[in-house]
Amino acid sequence: MTFLPQDRTPAAPRALVGGREPRAREVLAPMVTHFGWTPYETRDRLAVVSPGNSLAVSLDVRRPQHMQWEVRRYVPHWFVQFSRGTPVEAVGHLVFALPQLVDDHRFGESIGAFPTAGLAEVAARAQWAASRTEDGVAFTSSDGRCSLRHTPQAIGIHTKWAFQHSHAEGTTDWEARFTAGTPIPLVARFFTSLTSVAPAGHPAPRLTAAVQKPPRALAALDRSHPGPGMERPSRPQH
Repeated sequence: MTFLPQDRTPAAPRALVGGREPRAREVLAPMVTHFGWTPYETRDRLAVVSPGNSLAVSLDVRRPQHMQWEVRRYVPHWFVQFSRGTPVEAVGHLVFALPQLVDDHRFGESIGAFPTAGLAEVAARAQWAASRTEDGVAFTSSDGRCSLRHTPQAIGIHTKWAFQHSHAEGTTDWEARFTAGTPIPLVARFFTSLTSVAPAGHPAPRLTAAVQKPPRALAALDRSHPGPGMERPSRPQH
């Protein structure tokens, strides 16, 4: 079926549209079928792990609120967390670029390179206002509902970049947190996708078009409860 321009979701920055309920296999399954990552399933978590066990992406299927998604690198150690409601396009845009961190550049034309623009430049292009905070700087969307806070002094496992989107009444809709050590181009890639005015849709249509059936571990996402557990990922190889 061909979708004409009038059939698409009206263009608006994804952060301002708000999160859609993601079908997690849209993000996880291509990592297995296209990049050879290994799927794992436990009682409360689905995960895909890179060859060599240096990177992992997991989804907590038992926690309807708070931080459901996690991207983790073991050496050097850093992690990223996304709460329920984070726009799936932005999550997928980040996840599909992870193989490039371990020199796997397959499907590079579909995925695209890491942005060369810094966070301040991305914010300026999207017309997010910059302001000083007690511990760093903040960028805020035009309607004031989405923000990025940068805390330069953060080290280790502390959050250095924090995104937050709120409802009109002020309650938090979704959050994304990046610890110190996360590559800045990865943060910029998420930020670039978040401020994109491209029509909302699949996180990477050309990449995932060939995915017909998810691996067994990921098929649990289509059931009302997780399936039988599988072994947990082994410790990363150094």
